[in-house]
Amino acid sequence: MKSILLTLFVALVITSANAQTINKEQRAFWNGFVDFLEVKGLKGSAKLDKPGHENSVALFNEYCKLKGLTIPYKTFITQVQTTISVYRAAAWSQVESGKAIFDGKEADFMPGLSVIDGWAGSHTTNYKFPTDSVAVVAIGKPVVYKKNIIYETMSEIEKRKPLPNPPQDGGL
Repeated sequence: MKSILLTLFVALVITSANAQTINKEQRAFWNGFVDFLEVKGLKGSAKLDKPGHENSVALFNEYCKLKGLTIPYKTFITQVQTTISVYRAAAWSQVESGKAIFDGKEADFMPGLSVIDGWAGSHTTNYKFPTDSVAVVAIGKPVVYKKNIIYETMSEIEKRKPLPNPPQDGGL
């Protein structure tokens, strides 16, 4: 029953955001933007929440310019927020099924996520995406790389509910 409710919640998040989740390259771009904000001392800063979000938009456009890209701010940020929400739901389902361990309640899992509103404010810029694979090291054993199972789970969720294509604007 819980996994049916979780699936319905994820479908609702995807539908309500009216945005597609982002791919590996776009996640890397987002992580770079968060790093860019951190260097400027603005990662998770309330200065990004000012009315009109001028600071957030200006910094995003500055980062895009440095990368030689033109990306529509609100569309991309909505997609980032949607992907973070879907990732959280997929990760929590792994905890519920016993495939992952989290010592706490669901309310404590990835706390402070932003609502999906298309603005990169203090809540959204606190989160970066995990890598697609992780290195598992045991003393005296070779390093083993394992795929991040959450992204596979997200793919399954996306297969169940078709999402609209992102705008074709030459950006990410």
